[in-house]
Amino acid sequence: MSYLLPHIDVQRDAVEILVLAGLGRDVGLEPRVVFRRNQAAPGQRAEPLSATIDASGLPGAPVVLLSADGTLAGAPLTLAAELRQAAGVTRVAIERARWKSVQAAGTLELTPVQQGTATVEIGALSDIAALVGGPSAASKLAAGKLAARLTLAPETARLEMTLDRLTAATVQIARAHLDATVKGTAHPVIAGTLVLDGVNAGQAGGRARIEANGPVNAVAVRAN
Repeated sequence: MSYLLPHIDVQRDAVEILVLAGLGRDVGLEPRVVFRRNQAAPGQRAEPLSATIDASGLPGAPVVLLSADGTLAGAPLTLAAELRQAAGVTRVAIERARWKSVQAAGTLELTPVQQGTATVEIGALSDIAALVGGPSAASKLAAGKLAARLTLAPETARLEMTLDRLTAATVQIARAHLDATVKGTAHPVIAGTLVLDGVNAGQAGGRARIEANGPVNAVAVRAN
């Protein structure tokens, strides 16, 4: 790639954002966005972090690469993902995504025929809560964990998700398990079950089961 066009370089509060626009071999636009944090902001510990978004093949056959390496909230972060579209096939791949107890991986083809699997595991929900909600949110989810799996097949999408030891406000749930399948594209039909075990909500507790079945525009819900 030849970077023939002007670029933008913004630096503020120990963060640098670099935007480059290049011309590829086929005279297509090939933008690049680079985020770098090499120094500590005032009152904070230095945590080097870099992230890059590279695009090529625009506009006809786009390929977008996302990568990140460095330190976030005191823990190593690594990410490599790709979105690719060619010959009518749209493909999303997560080669690696790791930070603290968070892991994600998988490959999904979205068009013309959906297929593939993707998984997400969070060994300690407090890791995510601390990042978005601060220490108080992290303390409520200290023991919680999550595992999710999305499976795509022709005319079918299935989501399986399990939450263990979840605490929200005054409600505690030992385990929540969701299994939901959607079949069809022209007239999708859903079949899903949510099971809550070990529910403790003050005066109420026990086990709950919620089922949802039928066309997405007329779903029948039953709870027991």
